[in-house]
Amino acid sequence: MKIHYLLAASLLVLLGGANSPAAQIIDPSELSGDISLTLKRGVWKPLEKQEKLVYQDITLDLVCDRAKCNSEVWAFAPKFNQADHQGMVEVSQPGRFWNLDAQMQISPDPWQSFQGKADYSIELRLHQNQLIGTYSGTFNSEPVSGEVKGTIRPHWLKPVANHFPIRPREHPRLIFRQQQLPALRQKAKTPVGKAILAQLRKSLNQKIYYDGYVPTGGYHAAGHCFLSLLQEDNQAAETAWQITETSMNQPGRRLLEHSTVVAGVAMAYDLCYNKWDEERLKQVSRWLVSETELLIKGTPDKGWNPNPASNWNARARGAAGLAALAIMEEPDEFFQEPADAHRLLKIAERNVKRYLTIGIGDRSFGSEGDHYTTEPWILSIIPFLQAYENVLGQDLVEGSNAAWFLPHYMMRMVGKSGEVSVPTYGRHRSSATGSLFAVGLGTVPERFLPGVMWFFNRHWGEDGDRSFGIGLPHDAVFALAGYRDDVIPQNPVEVLNRVLVDEQKGFYAFRNRWQDENDFVASIYLKQDIPKGGHWSFPDAGSFRIWGLGGRWATAGEASNGKQEDENV
Repeated sequence: MKIHYLLAASLLVLLGGANSPAAQIIDPSELSGDISLTLKRGVWKPLEKQEKLVYQDITLDLVCDRAKCNSEVWAFAPKFNQADHQGMVEVSQPGRFWNLDAQMQISPDPWQSFQGKADYSIELRLHQNQLIGTYSGTFNSEPVSGEVKGTIRPHWLKPVANHFPIRPREHPRLIFRQQQLPALRQKAKTPVGKAILAQLRKSLNQKIYYDGYVPTGGYHAAGHCFLSLLQEDNQAAETAWQITETSMNQPGRRLLEHSTVVAGVAMAYDLCYNKWDEERLKQVSRWLVSETELLIKGTPDKGWNPNPASNWNARARGAAGLAALAIMEEPDEFFQEPADAHRLLKIAERNVKRYLTIGIGDRSFGSEGDHYTTEPWILSIIPFLQAYENVLGQDLVEGSNAAWFLPHYMMRMVGKSGEVSVPTYGRHRSSATGSLFAVGLGTVPERFLPGVMWFFNRHWGEDGDRSFGIGLPHDAVFALAGYRDDVIPQNPVEVLNRVLVDEQKGFYAFRNRWQDENDFVASIYLKQDIPKGGHWSFPDAGSFRIWGLGGRWATAGEASNGKQEDENV
């Protein structure tokens, strides 16, 4: 124990002690934002079949305002395991140093049952907007100590103006709030509303898939529930119940597929809440909490990939967050055991944030390619982002990598009417088009809306094929709720630059205009900032695409299995 503290004290002297000129008085205003502190060798685990301990770093995430921090602290130690760890923190008022005491419960994951309790005493100073210092403490009664490095970033969450907190048992709440329902009923009677509902009914006549890569039962149930709400149609709610019950009894074969079952059922639960009796609501809420726990925890088999950059993580954790938002503030009697929806939501949120930070670039290019990127956005990520804002009054999109998602694809899509294509990258040479916009209308930042509405109307709306981008039934709910007739459409030339640069991922797109199939669009992907392991990746070299004048001059091959010969290199 004494050796650990001696090392920590020596390191503190090297970093600059209390008498050092570098240890300046800290202005509390500088300790505002999302603060992450990485503790070197903060946790350990026994090496299998040996007495030796293997030490790993752990990063504590705090939310602070002028050195006053939320008492709740979360942590992540990816080389230790894949779990998120919850704890409490106490902070002092800063002088030359800022002191924190954190007590953490280190959780197991499906691959590693080892867990325990950690206590850390942390001493920090501020140097060029970076926090540096030392810590000492224990993990499972063994002493730990070492160096701390920290970053301070602006708060990710942005409060939404004029938000009213949800009331207990208030539904609908995910795609739109209860007080918006009268206006939506009126919108449904407009020409645009009638066209959207016609497409909804058309989508509900499609075959329901209770298996496959994208089980669609829950999304169909949500569509019927939406019709029931708009038109006071009890039979539609009954049809939705039958589909929901079948979906709950036919889980996806892996968490990848099961995530869409959970996301769809969560939306159906929210939309049919006031149409189903309490026994049905209890049945669904209990199922949702158990399946959310499963999506949060993961499974130890090959059917699960928790890597932050993976589309598996995106689909599963987006669905888990959506389900947690659906059951928040429900009565205790709805659950067989107390349900901690806040904990489930927080872990889902943290995983979605990591996906947006690591898997998605600063201009929304996804390093796994277009198919693996757009599919999770439609099925669970965008629904989660919209529901998070509606329920909690916090914006996860503005200022994040998610803000550019629709402008990114608006920059790259080529065609006329509904025949719109993307010069794709990735393993599967496909990408979502209209449905991406239908679902995303309600989350795109306001500054992009004039261009997005112009593009949407021209291809899928009143001036296009009038499909409104609707593929799956839940697309129609988002389209009606998100369609803005108070926004004056503008050609994207007036809203976007003709060059889009994703500096994080090394993706460059160039466009001469937005007019028709003769638009000239070129893009280059330099395969930069590739996350390590656990996701699909490109060949070693980058690639490029050139479409224009109605032709496709440099395009993707038939398929890619990660070979250079399948790309333009």
